[in-house]
Amino acid sequence: MIAFLFNTGWTELLLVVLISVMVFGRDLPQVAAKAFVQLQKLRRGVSEVWRETGISDEMRKLQREMEENDRRARAPFQEARRIQAELQRDVRRAGEAPTEDAPPIGAPVPGTVSVGSGAEDDEAAELDDPAGDVDAANDESNDSARPTPGGEPERREDDAR
Repeated sequence: MIAFLFNTGWTELLLVVLISVMVFGRDLPQVAAKAFVQLQKLRRGVSEVWRETGISDEMRKLQREMEENDRRARAPFQEARRIQAELQRDVRRAGEAPTEDAPPIGAPVPGTVSVGSGAEDDEAAELDDPAGDVDAANDESNDSARPTPGGEPERREDDAR
């Protein structure tokens, strides 16, 4: 019932007003005034009970404990954020000012072969065919015409003679 009162829209309020006018008619202002007075008495009584039993003090104490526990729980995360910011700042500083000992980015490291330079491929080809005749041997051994994707055999210059 209470949830209905807090979750009402304009149409529900209009319906309540129309029903109350129909039920109470001309006595509606007096009934509303009496209901308001009774509501004030109820509020005062509840607040007085809270004060007498100490519920309000207990509620304040619980609120303070919850806030303190919240601060304690957040402290490690705040420390982690501080450390993260410090590390990011150090990384930015390190990227801006390279040290004199470190080679520039992209410079070859002494005693290594860079990837993609072709030096490994040349060395491997020399090991397989020290005379360098790998292509010549393949050309002489394959005298037949190779088919093309269109289906016709491809004629090589050697075959045209």
